[in-house]
Amino acid sequence: TIDTSSVAEIDLLVNVFPDWYREVSLEWTPPPSWEGKEPRFNIYRSEIENGGFVKLNPVPVQETFFTDLSTTESSK
Repeated sequence: TIDTSSVAEIDLLVNVFPDWYREVSLEWTPPPSWEGKEPRFNIYRSEIENGGFVKLNPVPVQETFFTDLSTTESSK
């Protein structure tokens, strides 16, 4: 069981760099108040706005970038 009591949603500045038919690269900047806290992130995407999200990473990532290689089929 995962303890989600300390999990909070926040707005992050995310830059999306699409390379259609290949991949989408994401970069984000955590708030300065997170410095030294080693946050981890889950990345989701959806084919439709506001729904049907699919988690892309098997474990939370510590990096502030992610490349989604699964966009090839859905971006055609």
